[in-house]
Amino acid sequence: MNNLLEKNINEVNEMLIKSLDDLPPLPETIQKLQEYIATHGSNIAIDEVADIISTDPLITANLLHLTNSAYYGFSKEIKTVNQALVLLGVNNVKNMIIADYAKSSFVINLSPYGIETDRFLALIHEQTDFISTWLMKEDKMLCLNLIPCVMMLRLGIMVFSNFLIQNKIDKKFLLHLSKNNFNNILRLEREFLGIEVVWARN
Repeated sequence: MNNLLEKNINEVNEMLIKSLDDLPPLPETIQKLQEYIATHGSNIAIDEVADIISTDPLITANLLHLTNSAYYGFSKEIKTVNQALVLLGVNNVKNMIIADYAKSSFVINLSPYGIETDRFLALIHEQTDFISTWLMKEDKMLCLNLIPCVMMLRLGIMVFSNFLIQNKIDKKFLLHLSKNNFNNILRLEREFLGIEVVWARN
């Protein structure tokens, strides 16, 4: 039996949390943004947040590109970080930036879940497209809140997969998953890791 599976589930859970330290470090701009939001609470100033984000040209360009994508359906082009913050909200913008950075920094390998990378990325696209098409006209603010959530949820799957592969239990996980016809994923995650990803059903 793999040594990891012989450990107490609480030990495995701690190892999973510690494995986050091995992830690519967040850029200084994102760290400053998180620190500012955490320390200012309800006294957040849009202009100050915009100033922090604007110090990184790449993050700024990616944010504006995402904001102007078809997912958000704005009729006019969003040209500044301030506009994006006003329309989407500070926390949504923060989540968008973190999810976009993680997606570009990770080597995506979801083989423990039996998911091909291209299919995984297509699924994210389908889910965000469904939300923007179905919900935008009914409840625009809820729609704008849900799209970054989809991105953050999928980040959890990437982290779990990476941990399973690093600890050489990815094939055992996939075997158990396939025996259950890829059902009861949450239960299997709890058995192997002591924690689970919240799965959004397609």
